[in-house]
Amino acid sequence: MNLLAALLLLTVTLSAQDDRRIVFTGSVVDAKTGQDVSGASIRVMGTTMGTYAGSRGTFRLPLPPGAYTLQVRSIGYEEITQKIDASTPLPIRIALPPSAVN
Repeated sequence: MNLLAALLLLTVTLSAQDDRRIVFTGSVVDAKTGQDVSGASIRVMGTTMGTYAGSRGTFRLPLPPGAYTLQVRSIGYEEITQKIDASTPLPIRIALPPSAVN
């Protein structure tokens, strides 16, 4: 019975460690005006993870500990990439340069 209890405790401990997340928070703004960019796409390159900026340009992105490159884009703006990791100061401010219209 003690062996069964030990195995159960080990399983719970390992699954709890897998649930660790860093919640990266921030906002996407227009690099020229500083105004919020709502609906911007924030994707973690090389994964299927990502989110969108809300109506005030803010976002939350829970990720396992590690280093990531974000790909940020929105209609009317140039796409940019930004590196983040556990040492990145929060909230993150991402400034998108307006794209030139020809």
